[in-house]
Amino acid sequence: MKLVLSNHRQVRIRLAAFSLVETVIGFGIVGILVVSLFAGISAGFGIIKSSRENARATQVLLEKMEQLRLTTFDDLANMPTNFIAPFYAVGGNLADSGGFSYTGTLSVASLPGGVDYNGNLKQITVAVNWNVDNLDHARSISSFVSRNGLYSYKFWFNTN
Repeated sequence: MKLVLSNHRQVRIRLAAFSLVETVIGFGIVGILVVSLFAGISAGFGIIKSSRENARATQVLLEKMEQLRLTTFDDLANMPTNFIAPFYAVGGNLADSGGFSYTGTLSVASLPGGVDYNGNLKQITVAVNWNVDNLDHARSISSFVSRNGLYSYKFWFNTN
């Protein structure tokens, strides 16, 4: 009887704890999960940073298009063709915030093909470029402006 109890106790002791192989595999799985978690967080911050840059680029493009919308057709030729717009990542100035500048171009072109209404319709293209982490990025927007379009609308306040 004593022999049976002894074997039963040894089996129970052996089954009560984890073996070294099980512990190493468990730590390996936990290590892979922790590395994956940190990689996911890092990728998430990168996506947010890229989205902020793209949103600011879109904002710059729309700002220039709104300026063009309020410009007369004859003054389109006098618009500056190059511009710079800042991106402040954090804080108030460009140097301290880790920001950069968007460089933009504005082009006014006649319609291709020599159409008969060429003098009354122009194609406007606004493009911005920026470089972050040695990667070049670019966005552009294009529209048409006509001589008899919205440009003749003048906003004024009624003082009566």
